[in-house]
Amino acid sequence: MKRFGLLLACLALSMAACSDETPVAVGDLDAIDAGDSSLELIPKFPKTVPFHAHEENTILCGDLTPDCIPGPDGIVHVIFPGVIEGDHIGNGTILTNSQVNFGCLPDSLCQTGQGVITAANGDELRWEFAGRGDFVGPGPGDVAFTGEFWFLPGGTGRFENASGGGTYDGTADTIAGFGQFDLDGVISR
Repeated sequence: MKRFGLLLACLALSMAACSDETPVAVGDLDAIDAGDSSLELIPKFPKTVPFHAHEENTILCGDLTPDCIPGPDGIVHVIFPGVIEGDHIGNGTILTNSQVNFGCLPDSLCQTGQGVITAANGDELRWEFAGRGDFVGPGPGDVAFTGEFWFLPGGTGRFENASGGGTYDGTADTIAGFGQFDLDGVISR
């Protein structure tokens, strides 16, 4: 049994030596509270888990109206307030700022943006994305979107140092001013 304990201690020390992660103390919690500096240190590895969410939003232009008409440069600045439900966030809200370029590709549009997802408990998760949209009909403003997203540090609570990302896809009726999309990927903290 002592050999097994020694093997585990050696493994923990080797992991700490090979990692650039912030080490955390392990051992007797009373000794930690008493300031015992002889405790073993092991790295604090990030936890990576699947992330899936569904979002439904309202489409508002920079002047907070649903009439998103591109300027002479083909660009529209859009705000997407909405609700989101997903893994690790519960029933939350989302606020996204986006730039949509109607002149980037023939018969398509390009989209970039960033935003904040607020989880049911109030923790905030920051994210950004880039993708494209294709006009799919039957209405003249019906668009299907697809792209990639990334989680960013700077959130709050358990999302303070979030990372990870994945893909998104969704649809929008740009004339009626409503959209929805799904996020699929991973999140690390």
